[in-house]
Amino acid sequence: MLSRGEQMLLPHKLAHQPLKPLHAAHRSTDQDLVWALRALHKWSGAEFVLLLAWRGRTAQVIAHSGLSDAEIPPMMKDIMQRPFARWSDQAGEEEEWLQDSGRSAQVCNFRKGEKRITAVIGFRTPPKPSISRRASVASQFLLPIVMEFMEIQRRLLNEQRRCCDLSQALDRLSVGVFLLSSSREILFSNRAAKRLSQQHDGIRISGNSVSAVSLKDAIRLQVGIDHVAAYNANPSSGDNQRGFLGLAISRKESARPLVVNIVSANAPARLPTDPAVIMFISDSDADFSAASAPVCKLFGLSPVESKVVCHLVGGKTLLETADILHIKPQTIRAYLKQIFAKTDTNRQSDLVRLVITSLIPVDDRSDIDIVA
Repeated sequence: MLSRGEQMLLPHKLAHQPLKPLHAAHRSTDQDLVWALRALHKWSGAEFVLLLAWRGRTAQVIAHSGLSDAEIPPMMKDIMQRPFARWSDQAGEEEEWLQDSGRSAQVCNFRKGEKRITAVIGFRTPPKPSISRRASVASQFLLPIVMEFMEIQRRLLNEQRRCCDLSQALDRLSVGVFLLSSSREILFSNRAAKRLSQQHDGIRISGNSVSAVSLKDAIRLQVGIDHVAAYNANPSSGDNQRGFLGLAISRKESARPLVVNIVSANAPARLPTDPAVIMFISDSDADFSAASAPVCKLFGLSPVESKVVCHLVGGKTLLETADILHIKPQTIRAYLKQIFAKTDTNRQSDLVRLVITSLIPVDDRSDIDIVA
């Protein structure tokens, strides 16, 4: 907190104007950093301001005002040779003359734990004591704010990376995933969900909402989504079953339905745009035979043994598989015994169960590399 005397050294707007709230939805950390930098430049009366972030003994420019991009490299080279580049791990300030640029620089440091930032405030001629003092007070006021902005920005970038990685991971799943807001609008849909809805066989996307193709199923699906969304809004009701609902959505092109599981989001939605409902859609007609190949490789099966397993998992009988592969019945039975030995199973049902439970549920398996 600045003393009354220090506040008097600052322009009235800086000393008395409250900062805008950091949680405002329309603001970004980049805007906040630019605001703080320009404020320091303007209110210090300097020719330029250079903000540096330290990592060990190396400084990185995070923002600048009053300098062209071409002026920064030679200035940084000069700065890194200065004594303050070696004692930047201590809070304080000192004045230096930047010989290469012919400017006087006032250097102010701020440290919080292991994090350090430096403000280099430049003047064409050595400033008067009053101006130097005002620049110092402005730096003391703004550098802690800049540090907080940088931390917020770092966390936001980390969250953005995590969201991007999670989105890519969900896009690889063969199961369709929809994330719906409390207002029932689609916030996210993975690649499998988009593909299933584009087929208009069972489910579809209407506007920015997910619905069923048939009127009967559309009503059931909407009631189910509303049911789970109501639980998300009031999870303290104590009925855990309300947070999960399963539906079978009929299709015209197949006798087997789409299996839809509707789950409540973990956190209660507070705003209409907050996530409230997660939908998982499984295609019961999905062909698992191709997906079984990586699993077969994992158990060390030969190419022929892998083909046998893939056909069995795909619903073929042992004799049908023999006909497809042009193998004699006694030969395929010999292959099956070898497969049982390698997979530690004794029956075809156990083998199929093992393969299905070991499946990697990704949408594109062509680039999966299994190390056996």
